[in-house]
Amino acid sequence: MENSSYHSSPENNDTLWIALTHLPTSLLHRRAQLICCTLSLLLIIIISILQPIILVFLVLAPILYLLVRYMHVRIIQPFIIYKSDAKLNKLHPLNLLFILIIILSFLGAFTARTLGHGQDSVHSFLKIFYNSFGALIFPVTSCWIIDFLELIYIYYKYKQILPYPIINVVVDIKTSTWRRKKAYLILLLTLFKLINSYIVAYSDPRLITVQIPIKNLDSCLSGFKIGMVSDLHLGPLADSGDAQLSLDLLGVSEGNVDALMLVGDIGDQPINKALLEKFKPLKDAVEGGMEDRIFWTSGNHENIVGVQPYRDIIHEYGIINLENNFTHVTLPSCGSNIGVDFIGVADYTGYTRMTGGEGDTSQIIAPDIEYAASRIPEENIVNGNPLILLSHQPREWEKADTHGVNLMVSGHTHGGQAFPMHAFIINQEGNAGLFQPDESKDRYYYVGEGAVGWGPRVRFLSWPEVTIFELVNADTSSPDTRLRAAQLTMYIAVVFFPTSLLFCCYIVIMNSRIKGFAKMKKTEEREAELIVQEKEEEV
Repeated sequence: MENSSYHSSPENNDTLWIALTHLPTSLLHRRAQLICCTLSLLLIIIISILQPIILVFLVLAPILYLLVRYMHVRIIQPFIIYKSDAKLNKLHPLNLLFILIIILSFLGAFTARTLGHGQDSVHSFLKIFYNSFGALIFPVTSCWIIDFLELIYIYYKYKQILPYPIINVVVDIKTSTWRRKKAYLILLLTLFKLINSYIVAYSDPRLITVQIPIKNLDSCLSGFKIGMVSDLHLGPLADSGDAQLSLDLLGVSEGNVDALMLVGDIGDQPINKALLEKFKPLKDAVEGGMEDRIFWTSGNHENIVGVQPYRDIIHEYGIINLENNFTHVTLPSCGSNIGVDFIGVADYTGYTRMTGGEGDTSQIIAPDIEYAASRIPEENIVNGNPLILLSHQPREWEKADTHGVNLMVSGHTHGGQAFPMHAFIINQEGNAGLFQPDESKDRYYYVGEGAVGWGPRVRFLSWPEVTIFELVNADTSSPDTRLRAAQLTMYIAVVFFPTSLLFCCYIVIMNSRIKGFAKMKKTEEREAELIVQEKEEEV
């Protein structure tokens, strides 16, 4: 009776009713999907309001999953001969090895705080697997680059950008052979970047000497040398050996520099016994004859982990805190008011981040160039003393210029650290090197690439450095403002990253359309089968 009633209904004789109730792409099915998506979106909005950090994980988790899957498809799958048994495919040695490396790499990142913050030296597990986590950028970008080059080749040969399912047909070669050749290229490129990164990141930082021509420089200040160290990031993967090496390269203990600037992100973990041991070379430098000649200003990472304990230990060690502050250094051959003036600003994260790890707003100091400059004595200004500004982030050069700053020194960018991350520091006023915005004035700003760098010690197309600035008379020297390799790489990355992203998005869309057409064809075949089945039941 039920079947009879069903077939007697007018709408049941119409294929539209079948489509509405039976097909995966039916209207009711789509409405259910829309309701679920809407509820999920509302849930994410509520979570982001109540606990923003969870939203970060909700966004990062699918992105990381897609990147891991992307590497697996491009590097591992081409070398696996798949069998009919799906379980055996999952247990393939290459799959197991890939999964093991990924798990250990992420474990290295998650344990960086517990293992790295509590030890005086770098933990061997972190040295391998926290670094391998950072090194995942190399296979991902290698896949990306080879895919991009493949698209260029296909366009050159066939005068159109073709989606991958069609490429496999047009190229007229076996799909597995084509993909395997690509996988070999990706592995070779990845291996080159890994070897280069290890050599660069763990070699001694480059010692760069930069001459700063100053007009009407007092003769007693000619040859005045100032050392600069930024972005040591003493923490999970950097220890006292890195701090001591930086000081040795500058020749601090030998009196090679007249002053030393610590330009932010010197530490990258909360102050504890382990970090104090890593700081010991800085304390020894003060006691070794650099009292009142070593200056510090905060960086964003000191703000992240709690900046006030850093201020306390800096003061205890006899290092001058230049957050919105002023100090003066002179030489025995100069008068008391003739010398080099230094000012500094607190890091700009003081505007936006609740510091101290517990939201302690009392630790926040907003950067204030005006206040720091106002503390310079009038007689120093009349004497025409060179003025140097310490600012961890290369920002607000124009404001510094209005206060007569001859040289602003910054870090923060790490020179991009690893291509194509260079593209993400385009918002800074400089990536690496010496800049002179107006050639008619002796006004400069310098961005260092950092003594170590943040997080995993990976470097590609950027180089760790420590710097010596030598003040010279503008009549006898000219500034070296040539384009640095890291700066040039930033321009390349800014073009490459969005362009290749557009190409890849195009491929994804085209592949989705092909799958959509295939799905539509299956739907039509299913509809036809349902109609035939209905007619047979009626008969």
